[in-house]
Amino acid sequence: MGKISDFTFSTKLRKEVELMDFIQEVRNAINAAVTAQVAKVESTGQTGDIASTTIFIPDTEWFFRVSVYMITTTTGTGTLTCTIAYTDPEGAKTISPAASVDLSDASGGSTGNEFIVSAASAISFSTAIAGKAGNPQYAIYILLEQIG
Repeated sequence: MGKISDFTFSTKLRKEVELMDFIQEVRNAINAAVTAQVAKVESTGQTGDIASTTIFIPDTEWFFRVSVYMITTTTGTGTLTCTIAYTDPEGAKTISPAASVDLSDASGGSTGNEFIVSAASAISFSTAIAGKAGNPQYAIYILLEQIG
C-alpha cells in the first residue's frame, strides 16, 4: 500500500468536493502529527555578526528541517550570511539554507530551508556581515522542525 500523498483519484471522485476536502483535512492532520516545531529564533534589530548560538540539542539522531528568513530592516553596506552547524553520522557539517542578503537594499531579504540529519549534539546558527559600512540592521528568523 502506498502513501496517501501518492494516491491518484479518478476524475469522477475528484468531483466529490466534500470528500476531497475531507481527504485534504486528513492529510493535513497526518502532516501535523509527524512534524513538530522544536525551536525557533526571532532576532530583530541586529547590527553585527551573531556568534555561534545553540538552537537545539536533540536527544537522539533524527531528521530535521531548518528554515531561515533574513531581511534588511535599515540599509547600510554589507552582505549578510547565515550558517547552520550540526553533526550528522559522518561528522561536523555546516550549511547556508538562505541566500546572502545585500544590506544596501531596503527590500533585501532571503528565505530557504534544508533537511538535515543530526546526531545527539547541538544544532547552532551564526551570522556574518562581509564588507560592513554604515549602520545596517537586519532581522533573522529560524524555525527548526523535527520530521517523523
